[in-house]
Amino acid sequence: MKFLLSLLLLLVSIPLLPAQEEEGTTRRLRFLPVGDAPPFRQEIRNGVRYELPPPAGSVPPERVQLSWQEEEGPRQEIPLPESQSTGPGLPLRLNHLSPSVEIPAAAGRLHLEAGGDWHQLALPAGDDLLVVLFRDPEEGTWRKARAVRVPEAPNAFRAGDLRFINVAPAPLRIVIGEQEQFELAAGRTEVKSLGYSQGTPTRVGYQDPRRGWQRLWSSALVQNQGERSTIVVYFADGERPRKPLKLVTLRERAQPLPRQRGE
Repeated sequence: MKFLLSLLLLLVSIPLLPAQEEEGTTRRLRFLPVGDAPPFRQEIRNGVRYELPPPAGSVPPERVQLSWQEEEGPRQEIPLPESQSTGPGLPLRLNHLSPSVEIPAAAGRLHLEAGGDWHQLALPAGDDLLVVLFRDPEEGTWRKARAVRVPEAPNAFRAGDLRFINVAPAPLRIVIGEQEQFELAAGRTEVKSLGYSQGTPTRVGYQDPRRGWQRLWSSALVQNQGERSTIVVYFADGERPRKPLKLVTLRERAQPLPRQRGE
């Protein structure tokens, strides 16, 4: 476990893919916090059961305010679209994609605030991004987060695609169907074409430094027409996990961008 943790600290500064040069004036960001949810807690008051809030630092902030700045200059707040204004800030939920946010292409640094500064990250020049967030492995708390950035150019993640993101500190071995097999290094991503699928058998294993390759997960993947899927493997950060790694699978409609770059 210590070996995996040391590798995890090395990969967090590695962007998963080189980004392309941004030609437009804006781009879009999405956020995906991954990790284990804390155990459900409740108490009984006057004969009625009440759910207790999660312990501090066991989940990411429910909502964050966003601001950006160029390499030098003041912070500028990022306004949210009306469809996201049901509460103050951008909602974050474990193992769920956030709504997308439009930011200026000139933004070189992004700030996430939740009752004060919570997290900041440098933004490479390029196209749209998915920011995968996870709790700091050294402190074991969401009070301090880590992040990796995954480019989401319009032609890089299309309908029918299956995307693997490895933010875990160990190599993965992935088998899709009966023939396709590949390995995915720590801190890397890979996109495969799955297309329409009624149940493609898929297996994910990880390399343990002492025991060799170990089975992590297997399932039959279903993907409808017009959908795309993401599988994220992360370091298990819950209480007494049975395996050092876990994963989350996501399916979504592949929505076209509202406008073309450079228009």
